[in-house]
Amino acid sequence: MKKLLIPFLLFFFAIGCSEAPENPLLEIQRAYKDKPSYIVVLDDMKEDGNVFTEYYQKYKIASGEQVAATDWQKVNEEFYRKTENFLGMTIWGKDATGKPITSPAPPSYSYVGNPEYGQWKNDSSGSSFWEFYGKYAMLSNVLGFAGNLIYRNNYNGYRQSQMMGRPFYGVNNQYGTQGRFTQRSKPSFFQRRQARKASSSFTRSTGRNRTSSYRTRSFGGFGK
Repeated sequence: MKKLLIPFLLFFFAIGCSEAPENPLLEIQRAYKDKPSYIVVLDDMKEDGNVFTEYYQKYKIASGEQVAATDWQKVNEEFYRKTENFLGMTIWGKDATGKPITSPAPPSYSYVGNPEYGQWKNDSSGSSFWEFYGKYAMLSNVLGFAGNLIYRNNYNGYRQSQMMGRPFYGVNNQYGTQGRFTQRSKPSFFQRRQARKASSSFTRSTGRNRTSSYRTRSFGGFGK
């Protein structure tokens, strides 16, 4: 598999770095319009700033055997809030039939069932699971989804969610920002978020103390 983990600037070049695009996925859609299929994975996200918060996300875009990774991309708050529950998941794309992929799901699921990428096999207990062909086996590693077999009953749940236009977090809700798999596979995001919460709590506490002190000095004895 060709792995292009470099800042993917082609489709973001036209976006001013000081402006947050309303929907950066539209730029990706234009850049990949001639590709037979692709998926966009929300790879990371962060919030910066104390007084004025700025929002950033990183993406991985997989098309065939190639995977491109973006640097931090500034997004507006509305888009950030719409997608903040989907860390590590496919949030956009186009399947092998050319149909848009609009319902978030774990990355590898969009390849399951396509004979170009793999086949159904049975384990020792007779349960059916999906096995990727060798040249695509690394796809799950690059997209951060390695070590998780996709059984047919899980895939059926995914297909049902897609038909209903709902996000699929796994049969046990183990994927997405709140999922236990994501918490294990993306520790830096959760460390960063925890540090920001701690910093924010400290700032609010300090602000309350300063305000209280200021009021005492300014208005103490007033009216006496």
